[in-house]
Amino acid sequence: MTAACPDCGFDGSSVSPADAAVALRSFPRRYRAILIRPQEEDAHKDPARRAGAAGWSALDHAAWAAAAIDTIASQVRQVLIHDAPDLGAAVPPIEPPSPPRTEDSPDDVIGQISAATDTLAGVIEGAAGGDDWTRTAGGAGGHQLTSLDLVRLAVHQGVHHLRAADKVLQEVVGRP
Repeated sequence: MTAACPDCGFDGSSVSPADAAVALRSFPRRYRAILIRPQEEDAHKDPARRAGAAGWSALDHAAWAAAAIDTIASQVRQVLIHDAPDLGAAVPPIEPPSPPRTEDSPDDVIGQISAATDTLAGVIEGAAGGDDWTRTAGGAGGHQLTSLDLVRLAVHQGVHHLRAADKVLQEVVGRP
């Protein structure tokens, strides 16, 4: 990662594995803060489920982040255990072609985020360090990814979709 994301501003170029573990462990609390809305917004018919102009709801963004981080946790494990595994097209894109739809409740999605982030933070904390973060895997289109690239991608997923979820809520509720 060499440049900041044009949509969310995330720049993971200086994110260390330890920083990533801390960021990942913060996501359940941070998503809860925006998805569990104050009572005065009940009249807005469950704003976390309401899609914004781009077709995504705040809950869709959170569910995508949970699924992407969970997938990346498995991929990081593969890279740390196997020599140059081929991840193929399985690396989750920051923006999938269409918004995923979830029927889960905000509490359920936060639980999924918590499980995925705890798993990946545990993988990070359990790694030996040093050379573990330069181990490579093959990705889509023949791109090489390091285990550190994947960890940074997971943090980017969390940040990107947290900010996007917050923007959708501002849009559908009509407040800053």
